[in-house]
Amino acid sequence: MFKIIFFIVILIFFSNCKRKESFDEVLNTDEKIVYLETHDKSSSRGAGYFMDVVILDLKTLKKYYITNDIFLDESPAISNNGKYISFFSAREGEPLILRIQGLGAPRKLYLFNSETKRFRKISDVDFMDSGWDNVYFYKDTTEFIFPITNITEVDSIKESVKTFNVKTRTEKLLKKIDDDLDFRKMIISTNKNIMVLGCYKIIVVWNVRTGEEFRIHIPEGAYIGGIDKTGDKFLYCTFKTHQLFEYNITKRSSSKIELPKKGLAFPVNWSDFYYTKDGNIIGIASDVYVPDDDGKREIVEYNVKTKKYKYITKDGLQKYSLIYWYR
Repeated sequence: MFKIIFFIVILIFFSNCKRKESFDEVLNTDEKIVYLETHDKSSSRGAGYFMDVVILDLKTLKKYYITNDIFLDESPAISNNGKYISFFSAREGEPLILRIQGLGAPRKLYLFNSETKRFRKISDVDFMDSGWDNVYFYKDTTEFIFPITNITEVDSIKESVKTFNVKTRTEKLLKKIDDDLDFRKMIISTNKNIMVLGCYKIIVVWNVRTGEEFRIHIPEGAYIGGIDKTGDKFLYCTFKTHQLFEYNITKRSSSKIELPKKGLAFPVNWSDFYYTKDGNIIGIASDVYVPDDDGKREIVEYNVKTKKYKYITKDGLQKYSLIYWYR
């Protein structure tokens, strides 16, 4: 009897060690993606069908679930060194009440540490009421940057870019937009000098250090993808024709990236897509371009040279809010 118990203890010990090594491998990989994922194939984004924050190692395709529960998690972001992941979450209060509130539940800002494998709340601000949609790392893990749209009492839309310090709970205005551009997304270069603001029919390219700004007009509308490490170019996709482009900031010119005429809808409207370290493009693909919750949403890598797609995930679980990172 003692031998059996001893054997079970040893087996559990080695299983836990193997599991820990597996987690460490995923968390400390040189190339990974972070995204939101539904619990099962029948779930979609919405009230009662909350998603988890997932890390996936692009070398081994192993997953690590930062969250795996019934609470609402939204808008993940990853730090420049890849060690920290922030996300909005509504997990304070009665689970049933939070589920009834759905996507309107109060959200706080949480921070996941890849070394400790734990996440903690870093701000008591209710970001559901603050007007924030997305948040990005700006200075280490204490200051974040975000685009914001405020509607005044007279229905006047005021858009701006601000920073938020989680320790002092203070906001600082970085840029004020005088006209209504309809903010959709913001991307930032690694060195923080260049910011690209996606505003549906206008893309604003802004140098934070010099204050220089210019605008790209796209009448049919577009949504922006990722910016490269140097901040020299970024991706955008037209809304109606679903054509993918690369924009050279220095030359101020666009070049079309040829995609297969048939097959996947890549990238899905209003989804996320990025350059990879190999020069390919990774993003969320579907069977239809419309960002419908009923469409299959998988993560796909597109080889620009061979013009072929490669599935990174193919498990039938809905994917949203993709973030790509490499060292």
